[in-house]
Amino acid sequence: DDDDSSSSRTRTEQLDAAATTVIQSVTIDPKMSISLHVPRVLLEDGCMAEVGGMVWDCSVITARYLLHQSTVYAAAASDANTATIGSDRISSTAATSIDLMSYDHIIELGSGLGLLGFAIHRHLRACHRRRHRLHVLDHDNESSVSYFNSKVKPNRITLTDYLPELIDAMSRTATDERRRFGDALHDNTDEKKREGGNNANDYANDVTLDVRRLDWSDIATNALDWIQFHESTLLVASEVLYEPCHAELLMGCIRRILHRNNAHCNRTNHARSRRVRVLIANFADRPGWVDFCNGMTALADEEDMRIDVRDLDLGNGGYELLDMR
Repeated sequence: DDDDSSSSRTRTEQLDAAATTVIQSVTIDPKMSISLHVPRVLLEDGCMAEVGGMVWDCSVITARYLLHQSTVYAAAASDANTATIGSDRISSTAATSIDLMSYDHIIELGSGLGLLGFAIHRHLRACHRRRHRLHVLDHDNESSVSYFNSKVKPNRITLTDYLPELIDAMSRTATDERRRFGDALHDNTDEKKREGGNNANDYANDVTLDVRRLDWSDIATNALDWIQFHESTLLVASEVLYEPCHAELLMGCIRRILHRNNAHCNRTNHARSRRVRVLIANFADRPGWVDFCNGMTALADEEDMRIDVRDLDLGNGGYELLDMR
């Protein structure tokens, strides 16, 4: 037995040594723990903190904040029933509320290992399952709760960075996440039939997950055709500014996306910029953050958008959230 155990450990060590990534599990809340692939080469080089190959506290805090805000919005909408969309309860907090389900496309900029984007993906998948279930229950009971009973549009989530090692690591995590949900669907076919699903792939297209390379320093030549004109888009990022030069690069990326959207809106008479919202969280004392906030305020004036910077305090001081919409 000891020999077998030793042999097993040896084979595991050999496999681990050959792997290009190692797994790091991060807990967002008691019901959500995400296993991220971390590039081994970045661990060995000792340059994790310089290239985004680590999980910053800000990404955990931002994930908790956004998921909490989205859950609160959905709960308020459910309680207010059909009148929710136009009710004072929702409209009174519309300036700061965040309904992740309402966006066609959520794009994380400077994803690093992708914790924030993967957390949003998990959250939206759970939201879609609940809404599908509520739709069937309402149908069976011949009742109507139109806010939840209507067909929910699908969401797209795209994680972006520029380092090949990070793109590879996020792609591996994304594959694990797709497999995780795919296995769950196949394992719960009977449950899905009770919820109204005919097969294990009914939810497959509700929330799509993608990973793409995006270099802020070369944004002029970056093809952005994967951002569809007709989509409402939410840009999110956490702790992506830790050098003064990053402020100008990130603003240039956001400006390019806004201008691309607005050029189409001008041709089609859609509201300019209203299809794009920007949420950037960062440690307030990081070099470049003040410059970034000032630059984004000027950009908001150009685009006729609203902007505010508020504390992002969930028991952890020092973080701020820039919200442009």
